[in-house]
Amino acid sequence: MFRFTEEIACDKTKCPGPLRYYEELNCTPIYAAGDKCCPVAFDCSHLDNLSRDKCYVNGHEYNVGELLKPEESNRCDVACRCMSFENT
Repeated sequence: MFRFTEEIACDKTKCPGPLRYYEELNCTPIYAAGDKCCPVAFDCSHLDNLSRDKCYVNGHEYNVGELLKPEESNRCDVACRCMSFENT
């Protein structure tokens, strides 16, 4: 007897939306009843608790003006600095 689980049958590449973006933000997926493959929305309410005068990269907090540490940054983040912008 074979059992086919939803995890095996689910192909996330077929899901609409930028899933990886929300996963990197650690947002909680919200699924429609009976569908555990493709989220219909994401709960990102934890982002409301972040300070607006800080930067957050890969789970690390930076002060305005601070340079990202090479060991904590991605390849494309080399020499990036935390910046503050008005009205954001």
